[in-house]
Amino acid sequence: MSYPEKRNLVALLGTLVFAFAYTYYLFTLRGEGNLSSLMSFSEWGGLVLTVLGVKIAFNISVHILFNILNAIATKEREPQFIDELDNLIELKALMYAFTVFMIGFFIAILCVAMG
Repeated sequence: MSYPEKRNLVALLGTLVFAFAYTYYLFTLRGEGNLSSLMSFSEWGGLVLTVLGVKIAFNISVHILFNILNAIATKEREPQFIDELDNLIELKALMYAFTVFMIGFFIAILCVAMG
């Protein structure tokens, strides 16, 4: 497996782990009854901004950890050149990431609209 494929796979798995952890966190809040106290949009906005900051820090840590473990395991560094296949892999990964984001965003807005 090439380096860009491994990097994108790690990014996808990291996003899924974060999404499941966040969902678990929300369901434990709802189970305790604390989620109903976050009914105003300003509080939801603050929660979303907090999650966004945590997600960015999580992604940075996952990429740093991936680069370190990949360098130790394979003794290779990130390639300095990008060919057409690497570009194609990067574009497909970006397309899939945006698709997953938009589906998740639509489901979240649908849940808010349904109450």
